[in-house]
Amino acid sequence: MNWKKIPQLWLIGFTLLLSFHIGTIETANAQSKEELTENFQTPSADNKPLTRWWVPGTQLTKEEIKKEIESMAKAGYGGAEVVPVSTEGGDGEGSIDWGDDAWKDLTSYMLKIAGENNFTIDFTMTPAWPLALPTVTDINDPSQGAQMELDGAHTDGITKKKPFKGELPTSKEVKEDLKGTDIKPTLVAVTVAKYSDKKKKILDFDSVETLDLSKDITQTDKGYTASFTPKDDGEYVLFAWYQHPSANTKYGNNQIDHFSKSGTQQIIDYWENNLLPAYGEDTENIRSLFIDSLEFETHLDWTYGVLEGFQAKKNYNLAAYLPALYDTDAVGNYMGEPEPDFTFNKNTEAVKNDFKAYMTELYITNHIQPLKDFAQKYGLSLRYQTSYGKNLETAQTALYPDIPETETLYGSDFLDFYRLQAGAVHITGKTIYSIESAAEWTEQWNDKDSKTGEYNTRGNGLKNSGNYEQTFQNHIWHDQRAFAAGVNQVVFHGYAYNGQYDGDGSENGYNKDVQWPGFDGFGPSSWSNSWGERQPNWIYAGTYLDFITRNQYVLRQGQAKVDLAIYDHSYYETIDFIGSKKIFNSKKLEQNGYSYDFLSPSAFELDNMTVSNKRLDASGASYKALILNNQKELTKAAAEKILAYARDGLPIIIIGEKANRSAYYKDGSVKKLMADLQKEKSVVSVDKIGDLVSSLKENDIIADASYSAKLLAKHRSEDNIEYYYLYNYGDNDSFRDVAETKRLQTKVTLQGQGRPYLLNAWTGQITPIAEYSKKESSVTVSVDIAANDSIIIALLKDETANPISSKNVEEVAYNSSNQLIVKGSKSGEVTIDGQTQTVELEKAEKSQNLTKWDLTVESWTKGKTPSESALTTIKVGELDKLQSWDKIKKLKDVSGVGTYKTTVTLNKGWAEHQGAVLEYGHIRDAFEIKVNGQTVQTSQTETQVDVGPYLKSGENTIEITVATSLLNAILKENTDDLRDRASYGLTETITLSPYSYQIITE
Repeated sequence: MNWKKIPQLWLIGFTLLLSFHIGTIETANAQSKEELTENFQTPSADNKPLTRWWVPGTQLTKEEIKKEIESMAKAGYGGAEVVPVSTEGGDGEGSIDWGDDAWKDLTSYMLKIAGENNFTIDFTMTPAWPLALPTVTDINDPSQGAQMELDGAHTDGITKKKPFKGELPTSKEVKEDLKGTDIKPTLVAVTVAKYSDKKKKILDFDSVETLDLSKDITQTDKGYTASFTPKDDGEYVLFAWYQHPSANTKYGNNQIDHFSKSGTQQIIDYWENNLLPAYGEDTENIRSLFIDSLEFETHLDWTYGVLEGFQAKKNYNLAAYLPALYDTDAVGNYMGEPEPDFTFNKNTEAVKNDFKAYMTELYITNHIQPLKDFAQKYGLSLRYQTSYGKNLETAQTALYPDIPETETLYGSDFLDFYRLQAGAVHITGKTIYSIESAAEWTEQWNDKDSKTGEYNTRGNGLKNSGNYEQTFQNHIWHDQRAFAAGVNQVVFHGYAYNGQYDGDGSENGYNKDVQWPGFDGFGPSSWSNSWGERQPNWIYAGTYLDFITRNQYVLRQGQAKVDLAIYDHSYYETIDFIGSKKIFNSKKLEQNGYSYDFLSPSAFELDNMTVSNKRLDASGASYKALILNNQKELTKAAAEKILAYARDGLPIIIIGEKANRSAYYKDGSVKKLMADLQKEKSVVSVDKIGDLVSSLKENDIIADASYSAKLLAKHRSEDNIEYYYLYNYGDNDSFRDVAETKRLQTKVTLQGQGRPYLLNAWTGQITPIAEYSKKESSVTVSVDIAANDSIIIALLKDETANPISSKNVEEVAYNSSNQLIVKGSKSGEVTIDGQTQTVELEKAEKSQNLTKWDLTVESWTKGKTPSESALTTIKVGELDKLQSWDKIKKLKDVSGVGTYKTTVTLNKGWAEHQGAVLEYGHIRDAFEIKVNGQTVQTSQTETQVDVGPYLKSGENTIEITVATSLLNAILKENTDDLRDRASYGLTETITLSPYSYQIITE
């Protein structure tokens, strides 16, 4: 038994308001400590997590709306993101009665009730996503802002002897897309180019020509005709390019053009003319207007005037090089980066970058910024999953919304995906970085890649990851990873409206076809998860939500400090369905404590992105070095900035290949700039990523949190406190592997001055750390973190205290009366203020395996209505052994709440200077421990807890209550659901291990 493993959760009632025996509290600083204690123990509502709230359009009742908002607020959510879905669920088509009088009446009522419950509402800006509106009725009218796309068709075999003459080729994709519509595609360009290599479809860049539409093209009733005779030898290809509305709809509404002012104005007009007037003063209860990820499908993103605008911006004709952009098979969203059918023998990547950069600019200027201005006009914020999954620069677009949002699903829970936007958040000083968290999906690929060893899955599940199956422990695995990478607002996915409805088409007071346990946003078995009172584990939701809230509070304090900036200029992240690839694959960097963000070239244009004292953005993120990772190309502007940074003393580390070309066509050469860069004293080159850590240390670039462990750290700093968030992630990229994660005990050196305190996000308690060492600019502490758990350490700069040291003893800590206690099984020495005293500990009683447990289960089954569960008591009795419920005959198909009870006799209790550790292993899912009727505050990811203060001599009663998901009961009811049963309850040997303790004098 290692006593260092035991978290100090028995320090009940301790606060920083007490007078400390070591050091004194200066009056001038008392208020800040008081505020920290109060705000951490009970953070304000705006620090609480949010949840998606799936509602079936207007098929709701006000009585149920009120009940559900009160339920969410009571559990610990700070607000709900209202997402309307059809009565068929979010995966179905159907329609949504959104924006009409009934919608305005019901959503106005939501806002009123939210205000009464210190709760907020976020609304999606259109019925769903992709953005689509009922007011876009004529998609051929440019002023209505309907979504546009570009399609192309080609014909080859054109030579001097076989010139082209006749009807231009027409895209079969256009014909298929527009079947059944009255849309006529508009020819915007006809181009020709000579093959450089026909077999590989490589075109000669210098051979391109653009035909004159007014002179060389003739329009007929059937289409367009042209003639072209090459001047040079060789085989040519002729391309015809057509722009047209996509005719894409969502829930019966036409989708919006994300690149035009007219499309954006349609959204603004709808809110200003229809919704906001209906909400009146209750608009103050709206927190954010929300837009999800860009999931619209177009062969090539487009809008009116692209060719003219591109010519003015980039100073060359894009039309001639469209073959390098167009992929006939591309669906245009998160299903993989387009792979154009043709390439050129030079400048292909530069042209592609120019186009993507231009479309990114249109998206920001014509879409994000106007929507942000509109929201701010009414005191609201814009929360947006801006551009990932499209050929746009996510790290740049994230600079613009009030609240950028990422997600666990698309990012495959890869930390680098979160870091992609974190840099934009940190350098612009945004308070909140949000995440759509923990969506998982049953129907997914579940094979492991033979080369990479990675799972090609979506949502970390394999086959058992759907609705009613996800646990809270699973959820916080997603959340804590994101926290470590810069996120500080969790949005649950999600909470479903129960289904009550008494209007037209209702059946017995519910939406038609609603089945127990209630309406589901995406059906009973596919997407996770339907959180709420319909699930047994909801009784402990507050424990988890409070944990998230306290972490979010800390991770919003002061300014994020980040060790490294990694240059990233990309317009697509290969992370989702097509096989995940990490952006910067260096676990060695993480596991030596180095934190990092990704910065795009646009970041360097901000006024604060200058170098001072060898730090980039010194008053903000304060990056200690800039990394160029096998960067084959740079924009000229970025190369100039990086050279200036190096000359100002910022360390630059070049990994592997060095940039030898500009990222943009006609941008100018970067070769001389790179040659000059490598001459600077602050520039270092290494061969590979694996050499980076040693190079950093050799050049005295030290991580803010230094260690050598499978640990993740996040640092935030304010005037008088340094905060460090430390998460034991166990080097796992999948929740499936968390069971293999080991408890972590290691030393961590934290940059900063001050006395260290442990901030326990599970309980809200703040306790001083007794044993630590310090140097002039750092503090070193020993940490002990359970698997899939995190801790927070705060250095209070205004406090001074000499560290306590010990020899041979197993643990020195403070008790609830702020007395120093030595605990464990060994005698030894403790040194305080240079004075050493010997501590003799009495022998503790022997450990006991607790084998006799009586189990009673409250079983949840189908009730009288679609939203009710029938609760029945099953008295299982004394167990022969602890095992999962599905292995116990009476509980094979049972979900619910189980209470285990046992008694244990001790000769000595807490009053006799003996405590004990209860070791119980992994519990599935949410749980509560009581000893002699008193609740033991503990982490929900812990496998053991100190129960010493609750024990007495004689007979002691121990009670463990476990609340499960609803899955097993669902499976019994729905035999078509082929998922495996979940494991519930206590399954591992439970041991009570006594220890002795001694109070010592300071």
